[in-house]
Amino acid sequence: MKTSRTNSIGVVVARLANPLYPQLLQLLSDQLHKADLLMSVWESVPGFEDRLLRSIGEGSVDGVLFATATEGDIPLLKKLGEQRPVVLLNRTVEDASFDQIGSDNLAGGKAVADYFLSRGRRCPGLI
Repeated sequence: MKTSRTNSIGVVVARLANPLYPQLLQLLSDQLHKADLLMSVWESVPGFEDRLLRSIGEGSVDGVLFATATEGDIPLLKKLGEQRPVVLLNRTVEDASFDQIGSDNLAGGKAVADYFLSRGRRCPGLI
């Protein structure tokens, strides 16, 4: 209470059923644990914005990792950023003034295709 810190980071994901999130959340949890931080996870469902802003305004977390951001979320992200640090994770939004961690899916797909082609594979499958 003295420092006004919660030692907790909020993570916003689109749908917990998305196969990407369990592994992502586990990796985040592992790293946050090493830093003596906790993680709170929020699923972005219709109408969650007011509850999210209220929770963050009440000081439930020290910052937010947002893994679902789109350009339409910029007003919400700006409101969040007025209260706590915000980082966009696995997303990039043009003209957003937040730290953003993204990936180059096109280059990644090309690297995978080149790998298979260099080994003589001509009909790869995708699971």
